[in-house]
Amino acid sequence: LLYYLGTIWIAKKMNLKVMFYANGIGPLNKNANKDITRKILNRVDVITLREELSLQELKNLNIDGPKTYITADPAFTVRPASDSEVDELFEKEGIDRQGPYAGFSVRKWHGYEKYKEAIVRTADHMIEKYGITPVFIPMHCPDDLCIIEDIVAKMKGKACIIRNTYSIPQIIGVIKRMEMLIGMRLHALIFAASLGVPFIGLAYEPKVEGFLRYTNQASAGDVRYLECEKLIQLVDDVWERRAEIKQQLEKDISTFQKKALENAQIAIDLIDSAV
Repeated sequence: LLYYLGTIWIAKKMNLKVMFYANGIGPLNKNANKDITRKILNRVDVITLREELSLQELKNLNIDGPKTYITADPAFTVRPASDSEVDELFEKEGIDRQGPYAGFSVRKWHGYEKYKEAIVRTADHMIEKYGITPVFIPMHCPDDLCIIEDIVAKMKGKACIIRNTYSIPQIIGVIKRMEMLIGMRLHALIFAASLGVPFIGLAYEPKVEGFLRYTNQASAGDVRYLECEKLIQLVDDVWERRAEIKQQLEKDISTFQKKALENAQIAIDLIDSAV
């Protein structure tokens, strides 16, 4: 945080225009960090935000100097790899191409022993009830693999793991094959939304909950207090309504992409104003 804010401070000392580009704000818990953030960000020219909760965080911090806009994450504009490229990836990872698949994106976080068990039981439930193949997708590889392998080892049914490192378009191509996705990692959820894949969020930080509200998608709440029964109920509900949810997401995709592109236009306008 100090390095990031220090860079902004130096830029303003040099009389440069500064834009805070498509960020999520918070959580800031220490008063010292709040004070530094308030002083520095109030000197920024423009701030674009990914969702409403970040705007509320700015208001709570009394940051009212910059022009502020709610846009969308630039990741909405990234396109998936080709079908043939994803087929090769599935073959390399030993994943049957028949499906259906449900994606899981998890990471190690506070209280992981409890939510790990809930994910184990939920994945097994989906195998038994819907005949799906769970596909665990590490968004930060190899960091996420440790907890993924622990979850899969405890499951009764068979799950697949994406073990190798791939490009962002390739990972998006994998998510495109999913019937639905249960995820902690924010960008796994963003990619699902950009593809019209129904999803359930497991909120480990406010930015995840903020995105779920922004897209009007299901939240299982704070992952530290994740209840297995609640998650399974959500999964059953989303699975049964997945066609309806997919249709609504597909209607919203163009809006999300347009909002994401607004970041670049705002940046261009800022540059032009400095000339």
